Amino acid sequence: MTSLANFLASLFDGDAMETTRMGKRAADAGEGRWRDIASAFHFKPGLIYLNSGSEGSLPVEMQALLAASMKRWASSPSQAFFDDVNLDSKQVANRRRVAQFVGADPADLVLTDNTTMGLAMVLLGLPLNGPCEIITTQQDHFSMYSPLYVLSRRHDIKIIKVSLPVPARSSEDVIRIFRQAITPRTRALCFSHINYAVGLRMPVRELCALARERNILTLVDGAHAPGMLDINLRELGPDFYAASGHKWLNGPPGTGMLYIRHAQANPWHLQAIVSERAMDVGDGLTIADALQARANLNGPAFYTLARTAEFFEGIGKAAIEQRILTLSAEVERSAVARWGRDCLLSPSSQAAALRCGLTAFVPSRNGALAYDAARMQQIAQRLCDQAGIWVLCTATPGPDGGRGPQINALRVSTHIYNFPDQIDRLFAALDELV
Repeated sequence: MTSLANFLASLFDGDAMETTRMGKRAADAGEGRWRDIASAFHFKPGLIYLNSGSEGSLPVEMQALLAASMKRWASSPSQAFFDDVNLDSKQVANRRRVAQFVGADPADLVLTDNTTMGLAMVLLGLPLNGPCEIITTQQDHFSMYSPLYVLSRRHDIKIIKVSLPVPARSSEDVIRIFRQAITPRTRALCFSHINYAVGLRMPVRELCALARERNILTLVDGAHAPGMLDINLRELGPDFYAASGHKWLNGPPGTGMLYIRHAQANPWHLQAIVSERAMDVGDGLTIADALQARANLNGPAFYTLARTAEFFEGIGKAAIEQRILTLSAEVERSAVARWGRDCLLSPSSQAAALRCGLTAFVPSRNGALAYDAARMQQIAQRLCDQAGIWVLCTATPGPDGGRGPQINALRVSTHIYNFPDQIDRLFAALDELV
């Protein structure tokens, strides 16, 4: 057998250690460990990819695993759907693998198609009736706003959007803003673990504790956290946490996860809106089991996601987080050296607890550029077309509570397949463009 064939055979035989060993060999490789890890990914020649915050890249061997498991499914579809432990409809084995990676009980985890699906499952399944209030922020994602809008129209629920500082400077400031917004009518806090536009890492543990003290639910949009941060959902303590598999975790497209705290004894009786087993909850099935039963699932993709999580765990979640933060600090340093500290929309290294792998900045000392969306988008497009560098142009409400125009910035995602010389090339290109 070839080494790749042996690798695939070991996975289908249930040897969960091989993907862990793959990552550990790379992590222990000494000075060149990150180059070794990066070799597990394949990008178009000449491309500098700094946009993992939108989509990650599936490792090469996981591409082969996905193809092999799809072939396995196609060879006997019903057997795969009903009997194959890695591909079947219940997804017990893959839920266990992913749950271990994010620090959750497997019975509390649902494998979903993406973060948006998980958020909608929760918000459109909560048995809330008005008049009451849900607090979110001016800087959250449309995936949160869309089901909140539907919920507000159906059930006389008022959506309160608090405004966060841009850039935020301390966890205490963020917590104080939420605390001041809570009223006796507040039923839920809904916020992102990491703000997609400016890379603010929210104080999730503290906000969840604050909500629990007031008997308020928490729903966290965790799209960017798995694969970027060393998270443990039991310790963070959200009631619900929806996340993506295709971003920083580098799983296949169309994969995600939903965490339901204490699903076996969920006191909120979340209504299963995307399930064929909703009527069976409480009859041997948890709400997580019911939400997993969504007719035919993409078992090969979920299996590949679970194995990719094991690959990342083999590298070490803490090591990955530190590497990502080190590179994002390099982006910050290069931007500030050129355009001053006021160019940053992301929290600075002086607010370490709020930092992550997303760094947003305005590439100019002229503050007017922040309000020129067309010009900022043109810069991002020219970086791609002329320099082969992928970053994202983002927009976010300013610190005036969204009353004024939005602030535009370049958002740079630094991941384990990125390197300081790529950051140098980014800023060299910006020096010519701006």
